[in-house]
Amino acid sequence: MPALNAKRFLTIFIITISAIYIISYLRLPFEDHDTLLYVIIGRALINNHILPYGYVFDHKPILLYAIYGIWTKIIPLEKGSLALLSLISISLFANMAKHFWNLPFCIVWFSLLLFGAPFLILSGNTEIVFFPFLFGSIIFLEKPGRAAAIAGGVSIGLAAEINYISVFSIFLPAIYLAFQRARKSPLDVFLTALGTSIGFITPLLPYLFVEKSVFLHYIDMQRLYLGHYGASPQERLQSIELFLLLFLCFAPIIFVSLKNCTKSPQRVALIWTLSGVVACCVSGHPFRHYFLLVLIPLSLLIASQWKTLPLRMFWISLAPAILLAGYGTIHDISHNLKLYWRIQAMDFPALHQMIGKTPVLNIRASHVPFALADLQSQTPFLFRHHVQILYGDNARAWYGQELARTPRFVMTSPQLCMPPLDMPEICAFISERYRLLRTENDEFGFALYERKPS
Repeated sequence: MPALNAKRFLTIFIITISAIYIISYLRLPFEDHDTLLYVIIGRALINNHILPYGYVFDHKPILLYAIYGIWTKIIPLEKGSLALLSLISISLFANMAKHFWNLPFCIVWFSLLLFGAPFLILSGNTEIVFFPFLFGSIIFLEKPGRAAAIAGGVSIGLAAEINYISVFSIFLPAIYLAFQRARKSPLDVFLTALGTSIGFITPLLPYLFVEKSVFLHYIDMQRLYLGHYGASPQERLQSIELFLLLFLCFAPIIFVSLKNCTKSPQRVALIWTLSGVVACCVSGHPFRHYFLLVLIPLSLLIASQWKTLPLRMFWISLAPAILLAGYGTIHDISHNLKLYWRIQAMDFPALHQMIGKTPVLNIRASHVPFALADLQSQTPFLFRHHVQILYGDNARAWYGQELARTPRFVMTSPQLCMPPLDMPEICAFISERYRLLRTENDEFGFALYERKPS
């Protein structure tokens, strides 16, 4: 009886914490501000039929923006749209694991939700969007037949059009499964490669109906930006240190899985997890949400060990990960509550009424006001670091050229024109010709200026 009561208490506790954690996200229009750029570009694509990057620039591929544009049209941002997208993706992934790999739905689902708390699992970032495609590719490639080989490749190609890093995440299991198929039918390897090409090209087909220069601009902007986006040696070292530390928290369950990896799905999940480690290292940036590249396939290993390990050994092997998950859950709940009140205090609807659809020049301000107040950008660069990354020492000259167009509204970071001045000539121009309308001193804050009457 005491054991039963303890088990019931644990179940109630997990469900309660999970519910509080989920609700803290559902009250937010966003958690990771990167996702708002995808929404802005997706809105232009779906609502105004402006192909990337005819409006605002970011270096991700087109299918990502189509998904975000469609989704936020169905569920607006203020309704917890991105958290709902994450929950649906997690549920789809867990259901695929149950249906095709005979793994317990709840273990996969709660493994992703709770162990994913330190890695922004509910933020709606790209990793959670493309992983059902990658799992679909594995499921197809495990099946015999030429149609399955093509379908598996198509799924990989579609995932790549959501985020290019997905290719590194799936690389090792794709090679493993391709080798397995090649022993029976060498043609299947070619068909998988063909399917990958089809999946990658299909989202680009709308560019056939516009001028060639539009597509070349799409390619050139990505090439130019990614050429400047490479991580420094110091940043790469920091990312390796971070991901190694996180990996060590899950090392016991991975070690146990190595010893009990007797069936094909377990081997594939283990190889997929290791491929995620490679992808994290390739990224070169110490962003914690990248560890989802490891955690999502690892959730399949956790679920498989739940079925085979003695219960005591199972919990012991997960002990470091449970401590990390507990910290991440408490941190995110606290952070989300604070973020909710910060967003409410900034009154973005009033900002929209003030500006309307008049284009605004952004100078190192956050793109968050543009997304939440539905503002229009004068330039393609909304992310505060894009101009600096692309133009380096010429960034000031670029801003000067845009100011010379005398836009009605200019939005800067709150500290831009406070000592010490980083761009004194820009601030002098603004001080002479613009008046300050509103200031918000926040991580997502801004200083809004309006052009003085002539």
